[in-house]
Amino acid sequence: MSLSLMGRLSLAVLHERRGRRRAGYALAAVLVIGWTAVQAMWVNPFRLLVLEPVSDETVVFVIYGVAAGLAVATMLVGLRRRLGIALAAVTVALSMLVAGVVVLNRHLYADDEPGFRQVSEEVVGRSPDGRFEVVTTSQRGDEDADFWFEEYHVESRAGLWSRRSDFIAVLDHPLDNPGLRVDEVRFTGDRAIQLRTSDGRQWTVAFDPDSLRVSHWLRSCDEPGGLCWLPLT
Repeated sequence: MSLSLMGRLSLAVLHERRGRRRAGYALAAVLVIGWTAVQAMWVNPFRLLVLEPVSDETVVFVIYGVAAGLAVATMLVGLRRRLGIALAAVTVALSMLVAGVVVLNRHLYADDEPGFRQVSEEVVGRSPDGRFEVVTTSQRGDEDADFWFEEYHVESRAGLWSRRSDFIAVLDHPLDNPGLRVDEVRFTGDRAIQLRTSDGRQWTVAFDPDSLRVSHWLRSCDEPGGLCWLPLT
């Protein structure tokens, strides 16, 4: 074999290795940035509605399964052996840890408490300027549950940047007794919401239109009157 041919072959091998290494680094960058972004979306500190599906357990398993596969692909494509193995090992381990925590929490929760699922969602109030609305969701339990409950939130209407507040009310309803209900929800200005319950009482919740932080929340309790009015901590 001539020296020129050997040189061309060596150059081709070198280009192939460089190409594989670049692909490996590109996969590694996608993996690290994507994994970090998924963590941020899962925590969802700003309560963006568009990110709510990421909190679903099935979606979590799919995301971390893809991350684990991408980590192995990164190792195989062409990163230096130690770096590729380390990156793959860390990503697979973290993915398994997060998925394991999800499974463990579900298992412990299922052992101690009945499971609930959302069965309906309804807009029950809208601000005069149309920027905010109050949304209630109904949560129904499995065969072990002897009650169902409603949750109330304030939501902004800002397209992809729409957000959801903490609870403004959470009311439990025994299956054999509907108990106290929220009969009316209305905005009293651009920073306050008034709830009127079936016993005739009225409750005013102040909220920050920028952060959607609420001042108080209403919940069912065992005290006389059946409702507790608590500051948000």
